[in-house]
Amino acid sequence: MIGNDVIQLSRSFSGDAARLYRYAEKICTAHEQSVFHAADTDDRPGLLSLFWAMKESAWKISFRQHGKRLLNPRDFDCEWEGVELPCFNRVLKGSVHTRGQTFRTEIHRADDVLHCVAWQDESGNQTPDHALCLTTPMHAGWEVRSRLTERVARLAGYAREEIEVRKNPWGVPELYRWQALLPYAVSISHHGDYCGYAITQQP
Repeated sequence: MIGNDVIQLSRSFSGDAARLYRYAEKICTAHEQSVFHAADTDDRPGLLSLFWAMKESAWKISFRQHGKRLLNPRDFDCEWEGVELPCFNRVLKGSVHTRGQTFRTEIHRADDVLHCVAWQDESGNQTPDHALCLTTPMHAGWEVRSRLTERVARLAGYAREEIEVRKNPWGVPELYRWQALLPYAVSISHHGDYCGYAITQQP
């Protein structure tokens, strides 16, 4: 099981202090609100983006498991490894807890974008294969599918033209070679000028 989310920071949470506080009350758990209030004012929009990316990535896994489409962000509690306040200048490892489950996360920042990957830790701590690319809002869907099929073709030893991304009846992306479903869990996301994917082979 896998999920990912992409957030372009300049197109994400913004506004005055009162508006950011309302966002925090709406999407953050009590623990996350304490982190938000302890952060410098300039860091708070980025923190909200980080919380949202982690929650959205974990929700995509939960939806695959339980089919519950409604996302209540306060059902997902975020933590980080080795830091009290998240650092935005490096890779950040963490976890999301929800309904008795824990999903591992890894968040990458590149200039104006966050890319979060979440996965269910069933076979060690290895981060799933993932990539982030610059695109345009008009071409984001095509771009991420193109990059993904190219990567899967290399991993599996197939021709790129043989691989296709399709969505199942619940809107979850799946990979096919001709009419055969391939044994990969995949997640795709795009926001603003960026798109990304995450992929892992299923047993």
